[in-house]
Amino acid sequence: MSRILSIEDDASIQQIISTALHLEGFDVHYAFSGDEGYKKLFASDPDLVLLDMMLPGMSGAEVLKAVHSHPDLRRIPVIVMTAYGGGGSRVLEQTVRALGAVEYIEKPFKVSELVRRVKQCLARHPRPAEP
Repeated sequence: MSRILSIEDDASIQQIISTALHLEGFDVHYAFSGDEGYKKLFASDPDLVLLDMMLPGMSGAEVLKAVHSHPDLRRIPVIVMTAYGGGGSRVLEQTVRALGAVEYIEKPFKVSELVRRVKQCLARHPRPAEP
């Protein structure tokens, strides 16, 4: 069972994500701020992170930079979720990918689309085998 860490400050969105992924068989952990999410990265050892960009405390961009620069965390694929896109902003997508995100999805999104992308991302970025 793959472990997912969802870092999202909106409780209703967090509930929707958590429920949908649980129904698909994922073990979902969650955090409501960037600081809490960064700490939970070490405690939960996720296979994938769903990351909102606008968070209290550390911003999503700061969390993404920290994940990408940490030797123990950079293996974890990150899907960025944001309402900043404004209908398909290629510049924003390029920016978050440059910061280390492997995928980008604009809010509002269809839950089925998020689940599809999570599954695809996990298939493309499997956890490395333990030595």
